[in-house]
Amino acid sequence: MSKHKKKPQFLQNPPTAQPSPGGGPAAPVETPAPAGGAGPEIDAPTVPKTYFFLFWGLIIAAVTLAWTLAVLMPGVRESVIERWIMLALAGALAALLLIFR
Repeated sequence: MSKHKKKPQFLQNPPTAQPSPGGGPAAPVETPAPAGGAGPEIDAPTVPKTYFFLFWGLIIAAVTLAWTLAVLMPGVRESVIERWIMLALAGALAALLLIFR
């Protein structure tokens, strides 16, 4: 058996013009415009690279700290370490949002 999936019927055959009941010329069928094409331009808000790098830096620091604490303190359950790391990360992200509004 082949794992190749067939396209749905509506994607295989594009809509064609239907003949009008009066015998006159067929009315053209409108097709939707492609998503990335000739639609109205929407100005997306730009995010400075500072926010991007600061956010991901905090995420990487939290993961690194969690791994380090798990290695240095083998007697402490991982859930306790995660709870405190996530609490600190939530505070840092809240401060980030308040400072850089």
